[in-house]
This record gives sequence, structure tokens and C-alpha cells, in this order.
Amino acid sequence: MTSLIHALALVFGTALYVYLFAVLSSQRRAGPPGRMLLALVASSGLWYLGWLSVFYLRLTIGSGDSALVTAVAVLAHAGGWASWPAGIAVAWFAYRQGELHFYWSLLAAGAISGIASGVWTLGSLQIVLATLPVPLVIIFFLYREQIFGLLLPRSALLAAALGGGAALYVLAVPLAAALLESSFGAMPEGVRSLLLLGGVIAFLPLYNAVLAYEDRRQAGRREWVREIARDAAGLFEWEHRARYFEQRTAAHLGLRSVHIALEGSVEPNSFTHRWPLESEGRIWGWLLIDATPRRRLDDDAQLLESLAQEIAHSLSTLRLLDDKLGLERELVRQEHLASLGKVAAAVAHEIRNPLSAIKSITQVMLEDEEISGIHQRDLRYILSETERLASSVKQLLGYSKPVEALETGVDVSTLIEAAMAGLQHQATGMQLRLTVKVEPGWRLPKSNPDLLSQVVLNLVLNALQSAPPGSEVVVELLALGTELLFTVTDSGPGIPPDMHERIFEPFFTTKAKGTGLGLSIVRKAVHHLHGAVRVESPAGAAGGARFLVTLPGAERAS
Repeated sequence: MTSLIHALALVFGTALYVYLFAVLSSQRRAGPPGRMLLALVASSGLWYLGWLSVFYLRLTIGSGDSALVTAVAVLAHAGGWASWPAGIAVAWFAYRQGELHFYWSLLAAGAISGIASGVWTLGSLQIVLATLPVPLVIIFFLYREQIFGLLLPRSALLAAALGGGAALYVLAVPLAAALLESSFGAMPEGVRSLLLLGGVIAFLPLYNAVLAYEDRRQAGRREWVREIARDAAGLFEWEHRARYFEQRTAAHLGLRSVHIALEGSVEPNSFTHRWPLESEGRIWGWLLIDATPRRRLDDDAQLLESLAQEIAHSLSTLRLLDDKLGLERELVRQEHLASLGKVAAAVAHEIRNPLSAIKSITQVMLEDEEISGIHQRDLRYILSETERLASSVKQLLGYSKPVEALETGVDVSTLIEAAMAGLQHQATGMQLRLTVKVEPGWRLPKSNPDLLSQVVLNLVLNALQSAPPGSEVVVELLALGTELLFTVTDSGPGIPPDMHERIFEPFFTTKAKGTGLGLSIVRKAVHHLHGAVRVESPAGAAGGARFLVTLPGAERAS
């Protein structure tokens, strides 16, 4: 029995090294570490093959002192001695390249082999068993971590298991027949035939079982992709859905990290693999994988490619849903604003005539010296409040008035400078500095001067009303390519972050006597000019707010 185990161990070790040699020699981009690993495999394989040949010759020839046995034993010794410097070089490369798990495992396997060589006779069963961890360590780290950039595909591993098992069985048949003959006097030819026939009968069901297992495994992996896509469909926030994909993928495939990045936010240097999230001819983003210490993903790459397609489809579907909901919300808002506009217009028309009468009567009373002498202060207060209400009515009517589709060339630089010249006196009266920084010569070939004036005047008046006395309001116009950026900055109390959107809603105001329509008019006008408006607050270290308006399609005035 000991001889049979010895023979099987030699056959198994030889098969492992022959397999590793075939795998490594086929990879041309191995580099110095890979070539040294190939030298270790070749020399160690020569040691195994030599002692297997010695064992077989001694079993068949029956003489351990023949010249042939001696020559083969010398060849085995040479392979064994050559494997030590090769192993030391491989361990050095592993340490230098940070393959520390492989480094320590190889050192441990080498130590076991070295200790066994000093205790037992070379070629004995104990030494053969003690040296088997070395090829097993190499195979494990080739498959799991692709050491030195070398790959051991799963398909090759399965083929090796089947082929190696079959080869091991075939090589063991004559040895087993010879042992049975020497022990029990059995007929070797008959034993070989029976063992080979039994192997053939057992191999076909085993082969089919392996294929069926692989089919079930691939089907399970495809089902897993569909399953997480179904589960993610219940998450309607994109950030939550992306984190769910990342966590499930990293946990299922044993990856160091998984990240889903939108287009334009890719950091490829911090990841080992990436796949585009492409759907309907558009790249939405990237699926980024850090598979360290693995360098290649083998059949996981196909799974991740399918997953990237599912994520892209999920993202595009979610974006379409968001667009639809956004459109519905915008329609509701427009209907609401239209209703408010109708009500505002009706109220404004009802108020405007009485206000005109009150203003006229007040002005007549002020012209009367007797009445003016007694009630001048009260009459002037009535007149100022009437004018303020008339201004509010004008705003209401302006907000509800349909925008005319007027497209004409507008010199934006000149328009802003003219408007600011008219407001300088008002700013001085409010003890404010109005600073204007306008790049000259910029125009919009298709615009509406009335809407532009509304935007400029409303934003600057709003800043003047918000700024404290003694502070500065800065108005700027600069070009960003073909876009104009118009900004108005004040040093007032600023706007809380939760109000950055609400301030543009109709009738929302933080002022005691405001109508809440100024910024609504601005956003409505900017929208018709195909631009965008937003607010930044605080605008600097001193607080305040900055309104930014971008207008496309600008050009230099000729």
C-alpha cells in the first residue's frame, strides 16, 4: 500500500508541474518574474519526473543499481538542486512586487520541503509528500491573485482537474497492476484491462456532471444579475440605487471596492477595471472595479459586463422616470402660476382705478395751502404709500402679462451700463456704493431688450434693498466662451440654503413690504431668454448673496 501511495504522489506531482509548465509557457508577457517562476516549475517538475522514472524502473527492472536508474536519479538530483535558486529568486520577486501573501506561503512551503530533505532520503514518500505544497501554492495564487500578472483561467483549472485526474488514473494503472502482480500473483494484463475499462465507465458520468455543474453555475450568475436589477428597481433615488449595486456586487464577487461614477467623474487610476454604462447609444457613466490583489477577472469579467448593461438600463429608465415626473411637476406649477396670474391681474385692475383716484385727490389737497398747512405730513404719507401700491400693482400686471416673442439684437453691455447709470443716484441716496464691472462690446443677436431690462433692474434693486448702509453692491458682466455671465452681489443678510429655490416662487418674500414677484419675474424672463438663474449665499466671507444669470449665444459687437 505504501508503494502505491508513493507512486500516486509522484504521478500527481508530475502532473501538477507539467500542467503549470503548459500554462506558464503559453503566456508571452510574463516578464522576468514570470520566467523565473517558469524555471522553478521546470526544475521542480524535472525532479518529480526523474523520481517517478526511478520508481517505475526499479519496479519493472528490479535493480536499483543499473546504469539507467543511476542516470535518471542524477537528472532528478540536478532538477532538485536547480529548483532552490529558482525558488529563492521567485520569492525575491514576490517580495519586491508586494505579493506578500504568495511570498510567505512560498517560504512556508519551501521550508517544509527543506526540512524534509534534511530528515528523509531523497525520493522517499515523505519528501515527495512534503514537496507537494509548492505547486499547490503556485496554482492557488495564480488562480486567486494572478501573481506577476499571470492568469490561470477557471476553464483551464477545470480542464486540468479532469485531464489530470484521467492522466493520473492512466499512469497509475500499470503501477497498480505491477504491485498486484508482485503481491498477489495477479495477471497484469487482465488487471490493466479491468482498471482501464472501469476508468472509462466512470469518466463519462463525471465529465457530464462537471459540465452540468458549470451550466448551473453560469445560469445562477445570470439569475443573480437579474435579481439585483429587480431589487434595485424598488429604489427611486439614484444615489440609493447606485450604492445598492455597489454593495451587492462587491460582496458577491469578493471585490475590494465597486463604484458607479457618472460621466465626467471617472478616476481610472484608483481602479483596476472599468466598464461603460451604455444604453440607447449614450454612455451614462462607468462601472469601476478594484479587484486587488487580482489583476484579471477571468469569467467574472463577462458577468460584470452583463451587470454594467443592467445598471445602464436601470439608470436610463430612472432618468426617464425623473424627467417625466419633473415635466408633470412643471406642468402643475405652470397651471398654478397661470391661475395666480389671472387672479393677480383681476385684483390689480380692481385696485388700480381707486388708487388713481386717491392719488389725484391727495395731490389736489396738497396744492390747497390751507389744507396742506394742517395735514401736509399725513397727505405726503398717503401719497408715498399710494405710489408704493401702484408700483406693486404694476408688478402684478407685468407678471400676468404674456411675454411677447420678440427676437432682436441687443447690446447687453450698453443696456447694463445705461441701467446702472440711472440707479447710481438711488444707490447714493441709500448710502450704498454701486460698482459696475462690464466687459464692453458684448451682444445677443436674438434677444428681448424689455426682458433683459427686467432681469437687470429687478436683481439690482433687490440687492440695493438688501444691502446695509455703507456697503457695496457689485454688478458684473463677463463672457465665458459664447455665454454671458451677469452677476449681482450684495453684502446683506444672505439667503438660507433651504430658501434658494423658494425665493423664485411667486408671492414668496422675506421683506415686510415686498410683493414676492421680483425674483419670479426674473426667473420667468430668464427662462424666455433660454438662460439660467441661480443664487449663491453666502457670497463671501462677509455673507451676502450673489445672483448669477447665464445667457447663451453671445457674440462680440462689430
